[in-house]
Order: sequence, then structure tokens, then C-alpha cells
Amino acid sequence: MKKQRIDLLPLPYREVKKDDIVIVIDVIRATSTITTFLGEGGEMVLVAEKIGEAFSLKEKMGNAAYIAGERGGQKIEGFDFDNSPVQIQKGKVSEKALILTTTNGTKTIKRYNYVSYLFMGSFLNLGYLSETVYELSVKEGRDITIVCAGKEGDLAIDDILCGGAYIYTLLQYKNFSLTDAAYLSYEYFLMKKENLYNSLLETGSGKNILRFGKKEDIYFLSNIDKYKVSPYLFDRESLIIKDFLQ
Repeated sequence: MKKQRIDLLPLPYREVKKDDIVIVIDVIRATSTITTFLGEGGEMVLVAEKIGEAFSLKEKMGNAAYIAGERGGQKIEGFDFDNSPVQIQKGKVSEKALILTTTNGTKTIKRYNYVSYLFMGSFLNLGYLSETVYELSVKEGRDITIVCAGKEGDLAIDDILCGGAYIYTLLQYKNFSLTDAAYLSYEYFLMKKENLYNSLLETGSGKNILRFGKKEDIYFLSNIDKYKVSPYLFDRESLIIKDFLQ
């Protein structure tokens, strides 16, 4: 019998099979922020590709929603938050919606909205989401593809590191076959897993965040299994994300 496969795209450079279970990773910071918002009791996240689209959604939703995002790592004028999981964690987000637009992560989510199952991964929900994806993969016989959002068209090693963490965790459940890219990501995680915080600080995205005084964000998002949520794209057209088991 053919083994189920795990693939990893180091950049969102090509299409994937519609039937795959896809995990999008933008660990610094979009998918970590989405995970934090739902983990802190937020109702849903609405993905906006453009700033004007985000403002339009906010105008429609009023006080029922916060608006968050960044361009080039910095907060957008007129937004409630930048793309910071720490700001979200400190806010009163329970039963609220979040409208989010970012440089890389939200564009990647929109690009792969056609797949059957689209999840958002981070270190913060590593174990819980891995279990959700494993059970779904076994139940429906689907392959898994991890898509790294990258950084404005370049590799983001932090995403590859987090992708390797998911592969490592999934392999504890079952002996999946790995593509070469998935295997390299897995090996990289094994090299760096003893100190994720320092490993993330050393990345290009980590250094970029430090320039804006966001060291606290790196420390926060390097925490494994802080939240038991599986952010999932429920509405492909409107790009609405909720917890899969909500």
C-alpha cells in the first residue's frame, strides 16, 4: 500500500492538489497572530489582501471587529493592532472578529483558498493542529502539504523551521513518506529544536522584527502548544477563518 505523503513548499510558488490538506505557515507573524486571536476567545478572522479592503470590512462590521495588520513589519495607520500576537494576547478579543492584512501570510492564504482543507499553523498550536490534521488525513486518505509564506518572494527560514516541527510531530503518529523538501525541513528542525527562541532571532524575519522593537513577539510565538486551536478556512469566498472544531 502506498504511504501517505507530506510535502513542503519553501515558498508559495506553485499550485498544490485540491484534495491535499494544506497547512499555511507564516510564523513571524500572521499565522501566529491568527492562532493567538482564536486561542484567546476571538470568534473569527477575516483575511483581507489589501488595506482598502480591510478598512471596508471594518466599516461594515463596526465595533464587532478589530482591524490589524502590517506592511514591511510596521503597523498600518488607523488600525487597532499591528500584526502582533502579543498585542492580541493583551487585548480584549473574546467574541470579537479580527480583520487581518499582512505582507505575506494573508496573500498566501488567499492563494490556496481552493484546497479542500486549509489550516494555519504556528508553534503556538503545533501539537493540537498536528493531531487534527493527522486524524483527518487518516480518515479521508489525504496527503499533506505545508506551504511556507516566505518573505516578499524570498525564503523565510523561520517558516521552514516551523514546517519541520509539524513534520516531526506528524511522524510521531505515522510513518508518512516525505518529499525531499519536507525531509530537509525536518532535518533542519532537528538541528534547531533545542532553542527555538534563539533560532528564530537568528532568522531574517526575526532580525527584521527586532529592528522595530518586537523582541517580545519572538519570545511569545516560540512557545510550543500554548493554544488548542486549529485555525481553518471555513469560507473560501469571504476568507473567514475559525477553529476547525468550533
